[in-house]
Amino acid sequence: MKIKVRYFTVLREITQKREEDLIVEEKMKVREILNLLSERYGDEFSNYLFEKEGLRSHIQILLDGTNILMLDGFDTELDAESTLAIVPPVGGGT
Repeated sequence: MKIKVRYFTVLREITQKREEDLIVEEKMKVREILNLLSERYGDEFSNYLFEKEGLRSHIQILLDGTNILMLDGFDTELDAESTLAIVPPVGGGT
């Protein structure tokens, strides 16, 4: 099963990628994908996403354009060809 992961800003620097395709043998939950990526990219990746209480409040995880908080959170299962985007805070304004 192939899952696309998209990275933005700091995570692009950490991973040296804009996006990547993960090939997994079975259905996985968002939590499992984030754990897999944390193992692959190490403490800098993990520390950027997580604090003791869980995901840092300024990070959004989108599955096919929908915030996982509107789905089953970290227990949301990904389907083949899903796209997971890890989105940092958006700044700006006037």
